[in-house]
Amino acid sequence: MEHSAIHPLHFYISTMGCAKNEVDSREMTALLENAGCTLADEAEKADVIIVNTCCFIQSATEESIQAVFDAAGLDNVTSGDAKVVVSGCMPSRYGDELSDSFSSAETAAFVPCSDESKIVSVVAKLFPGRGDTLG
Repeated sequence: MEHSAIHPLHFYISTMGCAKNEVDSREMTALLENAGCTLADEAEKADVIIVNTCCFIQSATEESIQAVFDAAGLDNVTSGDAKVVVSGCMPSRYGDELSDSFSSAETAAFVPCSDESKIVSVVAKLFPGRGDTLG
């Protein structure tokens, strides 16, 4: 199958919290675009929704958790057409505990800050066949 015949993966990033997360989101955007993904202008049009979380203070953690649940409740996610990836501070701080807090139907992967440079391979694994084309 030719690369051009495959619909590119569309991604959306929701950034919570501080300026560092904004920088991290821009870096993940650049990595995904360089790999052949397309930035969607809204989460409802994305194949993968990345929620870049913050947990600096309790209210930021609560806002990040709500953002994950909001993303998980979108029609494209509940239908199985899109996947939610949680990145940033929450996976860094809470690690494996997050798997107990969110079902696999709600979140497909957790990417701590230290692994955000691997976002392309994380996304590729979520879409067998289509993800194989990511460079």
